Amino acid sequence: MNEVHHKIYKFVFNHDYHTNEHWQISNYDLVKNRFDIKIENFKNMLSNNDTAIFITFAHSVDELKINEMLDWLTKNKKNFHLMIFTDNNYSFYNSEKLSIIKLDNTFSSWFTMDMYTKTNVYKEIYDKFIHRLSELKIKNKFHKKFKHTHYGNINKEYIIKDSN
Repeated sequence: MNEVHHKIYKFVFNHDYHTNEHWQISNYDLVKNRFDIKIENFKNMLSNNDTAIFITFAHSVDELKINEMLDWLTKNKKNFHLMIFTDNNYSFYNSEKLSIIKLDNTFSSWFTMDMYTKTNVYKEIYDKFIHRLSELKIKNKFHKKFKHTHYGNINKEYIIKDSN
């Protein structure tokens, strides 16, 4: 896997880039164009009135700057909800714009999981996501059942059978 480290902002891109033998990015223009489109889409999403669901995953929710995130979103997006998925315990946070969803399974080794485990972790994430949207009465066009999603359909032989 190619990893490109951003020196100023201190984060790693773990995909998108191809590097040559000198570790120089060889497909910069392609990646820049893709990110320009993503940035433009993000700006457009901020300006429309539809509810946006922001999703992130964190092992340690309490290390996140949740109040700062909510403040920024409140200033920049009229209708939003922030969902944080975690596989650890966390402190209580009180905001109608925030849902913290505790998973029974860990997602920490996602890229090395076998397909059976990965599919069922994703199923748990999806099922809890859909359930929370329903509780919040947020209208959406997502499939109500994981098995009807593209990922659920192509990996149906790995799904643990349940009443859904």
